[in-house]
Amino acid sequence: MVFGANTAQDLVLKKELDILQQRFADRLQMHYLVSEAGPSTGEADNKDVSYGARVNTSRLRQFFGARREGDEKVFVCGPPGMEKALVGGRTCGRGILEELGFQKDQVHVF
Repeated sequence: MVFGANTAQDLVLKKELDILQQRFADRLQMHYLVSEAGPSTGEADNKDVSYGARVNTSRLRQFFGARREGDEKVFVCGPPGMEKALVGGRTCGRGILEELGFQKDQVHVF
């Protein structure tokens, strides 16, 4: 799961997601990307958070690689600009997920 946020405070349910990652380590990997430049006071223990990072083609390629098994699903939830970048649209063409080899029936936006 790739969780992109503006600040570390925006990583809602992080503790709960980390517990799920530990419990289902063979099926769930968490990747936290925070666009702010670095941890502020009290956030230094978030070593598993990448600061100054955004959800983009190179990051997603790093996490997902090039393999497409056909049974993978992608669930996209976020602000309209991010959704548009990930899934594309009539005015902007292909999105990042299509460039990475995901088919339209694999991508679900909510």
